[in-house]
Parts: sequence; C-alpha cells; structure tokens
Amino acid sequence: SAAVPDGVILPPPEIRATADKTALAVAKHGPTFEARIRDDQAKAVRFCFLKPGDAYRPYYEWKL
Repeated sequence: SAAVPDGVILPPPEIRATADKTALAVAKHGPTFEARIRDDQAKAVRFCFLKPGDAYRPYYEWKL
C-alpha cells in the first residue's frame, strides 16, 4: 500500500477498517451512498470520518 500522505492522520484500527470498507462502497455506489450512511450513522463513532472537518476525514478521502 502507498505511504500515508503528509497531514493524514491514521485512525485507530476499528475506524480505519470502517473507513476502508466505506471508501470502497462509496467508490462503487457514489456520493448518494455516502450521504445515506452519514445520515443513518450520524451518532456512530466508527463513522466519524464522514463528517466534514473530522480529523480522520483526510484519511477517508485519501482512500477514496
């Protein structure tokens, strides 16, 4: 796998696994799928990276 870019914070393993799986699904199904997950899982810590401004958002965007 490629080196993590500067400024990208690696999430803890559980969040990283969720971010990786979500990025694959969003790449396949599109931004509407991401919006649905963000709305359905708004309070779920493991989906925190979907929120704009979250510290792990850059990691998720890199994986997309």
